[in-house]
Amino acid sequence: MLLTLNDKQLSAIKRSAVHSAHFQFLNVSLTFSSDSIEAVDIFSAMYQNFMASAQPAPDIMCYIIKGTDTGSRPAAVVNGQAYELFEDELFISHAHMIVFQQVMDSVDDHLLIHAGVVEKKRKGIIISGPSTYGKTTLMLELVSRGYRFYSDEFCPVNLGNFTITAFPRSIGLRESNPFLNRIDKSKCLLLKNIGRGKKYLVNCDNIFPNSRGSICKAHYLILLKNRQTTEGMKNKTTIDLALYNDNQTLADEICSHDGIDHVGTYMESDYVVYRFSIPLQTGLTKAFRDICNRYTDQIFYQERVSQENPDFTSEPFLKPIAKSAASLEILKNLRNRSIHSKLLNKFNHKSSQLLLTIGDFLNGVECYEMTTGPLNKMAAMIESLYQKG
Repeated sequence: MLLTLNDKQLSAIKRSAVHSAHFQFLNVSLTFSSDSIEAVDIFSAMYQNFMASAQPAPDIMCYIIKGTDTGSRPAAVVNGQAYELFEDELFISHAHMIVFQQVMDSVDDHLLIHAGVVEKKRKGIIISGPSTYGKTTLMLELVSRGYRFYSDEFCPVNLGNFTITAFPRSIGLRESNPFLNRIDKSKCLLLKNIGRGKKYLVNCDNIFPNSRGSICKAHYLILLKNRQTTEGMKNKTTIDLALYNDNQTLADEICSHDGIDHVGTYMESDYVVYRFSIPLQTGLTKAFRDICNRYTDQIFYQERVSQENPDFTSEPFLKPIAKSAASLEILKNLRNRSIHSKLLNKFNHKSSQLLLTIGDFLNGVECYEMTTGPLNKMAAMIESLYQKG
């Protein structure tokens, strides 16, 4: 939630933020300062591979304050804009979401696709799928088979030459992840993520030394799907819209559009989540986006989710898909195309122009859908692509 602070309060925040660390994310420099050494340590653990020397004028200057100079709750000030933060164990995760959204909005020389990337023999493979579909585990399985790790979360595509740049932030592993037994959990930070439970922060190099890649060209794109997805769900998307406070007026306005359904409300300790089912029609997705843009200061986050649990027991199936379908999926999974993003501004706020660029990027890339299945069989199927290529 946005805060209005006077000059005296802003000065007090800057004075109290005595701990700092500096980072470089692609073409964006960031200085992260806080009155909490724990906050700086956790952010540094997440992005240890991006730590850099101090810049005299960083692109993003943020102050994360756990103290009460702004009132009763912690606060974040990012490039002069102040936000109220949760004060419980979600404090750091909330601060991270705000700061990193600013980073993504500032990246204008890369497409930031929500996807994992591995590479072998300079042939990059992009794997995209909803949360809980095992993307991170599949990435690690492929790295265990000799592939180089680029990222399990972001695929940065250079707009100048369409190469993929490694984005090796620390991996978050759930307690159930089979690769967690390869490390000493007592030496890892356990962080509670908003909406995703607790995860151990692990650097991939600590599991597989010297496994990190640098730059490659995409040769394959794989979109993870669920075998049991019903025909009706194929033509719809499900969005979780998290609000700082309950707002039935907003929900009613969204549902006033024929075809959009409110399918659930979930109360969390500090926020409320509305879940909507939206047909994949240009008019309805634009209407949803326009409404959300009017309520920006009340929205905590929004995320595409899957209403169906993936099937990890059946045989996986791989089938080619058209470039047009793949382009649309990438567009939907671009993390740096919010209304405030420099990338969208660069493309005159026209998704059609972005779509053309994505099509150019996919020229020469083989595109597939893969249904989920046993981990070893999914990995073997991906390896067969390389052997054929």
